[in-house]
Amino acid sequence: MPLLQPLAWPSPRALSHALWHGRSVRAQLLIVFIVIDLIAGLVAGAVTILQARASTRVEVAASMELAELLVREAVALMQQEVPAEKFLADLNSQLRLVRHVRIVVKEAGGSPLWPHPPAAAARRDDRVPAWFAALIAAPIASRDVPVVVNGARVGSVEIVAEPHDEVGPNLFGLKAHATSIAAAAAKLEHQAARKMIERVHDMLAIIEQLQSINRSMLNRLRPMALGHVPLRDILCELVRDRARQHPQIEFSVCADNLMRSYGDSIDLTIYRCVQESLTNIIRHAQARHVTIELGEAASDVNGGPQLALTVRDDGCGVDPRAAPGFGLRGMQERAQALGGSCKVDSALGDGTSIRIMIPLRERRS
Repeated sequence: MPLLQPLAWPSPRALSHALWHGRSVRAQLLIVFIVIDLIAGLVAGAVTILQARASTRVEVAASMELAELLVREAVALMQQEVPAEKFLADLNSQLRLVRHVRIVVKEAGGSPLWPHPPAAAARRDDRVPAWFAALIAAPIASRDVPVVVNGARVGSVEIVAEPHDEVGPNLFGLKAHATSIAAAAAKLEHQAARKMIERVHDMLAIIEQLQSINRSMLNRLRPMALGHVPLRDILCELVRDRARQHPQIEFSVCADNLMRSYGDSIDLTIYRCVQESLTNIIRHAQARHVTIELGEAASDVNGGPQLALTVRDDGCGVDPRAAPGFGLRGMQERAQALGGSCKVDSALGDGTSIRIMIPLRERRS
């Protein structure tokens, strides 16, 4: 007689009895509920993935449309100001900071003016499963925009959408998972399920707040439109945003006869100084009216033009003997780094006026 007997598979009847018919009614109901929950979880996950893919497609399409609009606007604005031999080089400089897309300026023959930057695929996090990226990510989109100067095509601009591995997508993934958990828990009838749903809703509220903070931080680090949209338009949008948030304050902007841009350093300094001034006024001044004036002033002692920024409010004012805060010191340092100045004129109960002067050694359009 052999020591090892061959394994005998149970018959279908015996297997059915062990898994189902041999169990109590309570156990059978529990199995049914588990199967239903698993199916509901799979369906909820599938719906979430499909919605995520659709959202990604919409975001990519919007980024491509905005990028193409910026390219066409840049080409149109540079037509009368940049000679043809320098057109492509200046165009590449204007478009180098656009986010969420990769822009490559090409010569008339189709070869890139400069080597392609590294593709997004090479920078992706290897910890992200390939199957998940394939489900969520939309196909890489690209389009070519011809560059025509004086009726002749001198080159083209290739726009390629690139997904970014940053905080935003990670927060979106957390939100998707939390929504899936809430949908699965809604099928349960236990007290624990209701508590789970409450906790998930708290998580979703926190995630939405983090998404809002992330968008604000990205804009504070560097406004995406800076260098691509006229300086006046960016400042007006900043003021409109503050006016929407604080309707009790009346804001006015006077920024006529400005050039489109004064260069990255000056544009960013002006933007940050206006941003910091408005923040201080909203937090501390108790003002009802705020006026922002920006324009080119008379020549400085060296004979060159200056850019003058004045932010004035009718709030409670500042004690002249008080030490300047971090915000004011930051504005002074920014202006001094460009060879300019930042002066504050204020008295208690008489409002505050901040005047910043920046010499324009290089005039850029």
